[in-house]
Amino acid sequence: MRRRAAQDEEDIALVRQVLSYRGFKKGIRQVYMMIPDITGQQFRLHRIRRLMNKYGIRTNIQRSSKNRKAMRDMFERNQKANLLMRRFKQHRPNEVRLTDVTYLDYGDGLRAYGSASLNPVTGKLACFAVSSTNGLRLALDTLKKLDAEHLKSDVILHSDQGILYMTDEFQTAARDLGLAQSMSRRENCWDNTPQESFFWHFKDECPYKECRTLEELRDKIDQYRVYYNEEQLMWDQNRMTPIEFEAWLLTLDKTGFARYLADEEACYQR
Repeated sequence: MRRRAAQDEEDIALVRQVLSYRGFKKGIRQVYMMIPDITGQQFRLHRIRRLMNKYGIRTNIQRSSKNRKAMRDMFERNQKANLLMRRFKQHRPNEVRLTDVTYLDYGDGLRAYGSASLNPVTGKLACFAVSSTNGLRLALDTLKKLDAEHLKSDVILHSDQGILYMTDEFQTAARDLGLAQSMSRRENCWDNTPQESFFWHFKDECPYKECRTLEELRDKIDQYRVYYNEEQLMWDQNRMTPIEFEAWLLTLDKTGFARYLADEEACYQR
């Protein structure tokens, strides 16, 4: 025991020599790789780790962050399949909703965040929640506004793989509403094109930047939502407004809707 203790004292001195070399922090792996050149000795990783633990030497380098590991586990656990695969219109009017978040710069250097949900079949803007911060509360508020639509069960809610949509809280809330989550493939904005396109048109058409307060911004967006749904004509939807197009689709019988789906599938294939 005394011999081992004496040997450990000699060995930890060599480890400390490497750790202090040139004054830069080093992890266990770096010590393992550098110790032969600096001391002329070769230690195993296990030996270095045992010595550092014994003498209370801690290093954060090369150690997995608990938060990072928890985040990685959450992404692996809560990642959802892409149920749409860009077939945005091959559904009935109330079977799919898209969602995403965008920043809204307004007033004198102010920034807010908008979380919208679009019906890709009709183009109807289902809801548009606004907050001064981009966090889980904004995403949950979007779900509350969607709930007010009295959606039927098994509606697909499609989003990107943003952290807000990955959280257990959001996924539980979505599941409680009977929503089936779908997610774009990693770093693939094309998998949520209609929602991205809506934000682009909204920022081009709505003078929201003139708003001076958050309440003014919310009022302006509510006004735009009514205008967009009830008065803006859609070129590729028989020159109808989103609400008119939705009403037209709902009048189609089984044969008529099958013909509509076939036309949309042909467009998708092209």
